[in-house]
Amino acid sequence: MILKTRYKHLKFEKMGESGKTSTWQMTNHDEIPLGEIRWHPPWSQYCLFPLSDTLFAKSCLLDIGDFIQDLRATELAARERECGTCEHYWYDSDDYTGMDTHNCHIDRLDTSKIKKGCPVWAPKK
Repeated sequence: MILKTRYKHLKFEKMGESGKTSTWQMTNHDEIPLGEIRWHPPWSQYCLFPLSDTLFAKSCLLDIGDFIQDLRATELAARERECGTCEHYWYDSDDYTGMDTHNCHIDRLDTSKIKKGCPVWAPKK
């Protein structure tokens, strides 16, 4: 998945990484800083940290939301693994959103492929 970083009025540039997350500077196309997108641990998600005295129209807010959603999906896809036994997918992650207790991504799980001895997923009793 390729992360889109240029929008109609906004641009996002990666500033650095910290473990599993990254920090992005948001500017307009004149390179004027508007804020940062970075991980907010209390909410367990990426958030916009705007600079003071910045205003955003609806179209910009939608672009910011789109960027944050794609950023998270790109990072999760980079940590996605395939079970060698069952060929289902799971994430090497501490984020259990959309997964069962064995860290298996339920949306992609084809239960017909589950095989005895799968180290990641086991049917719930």
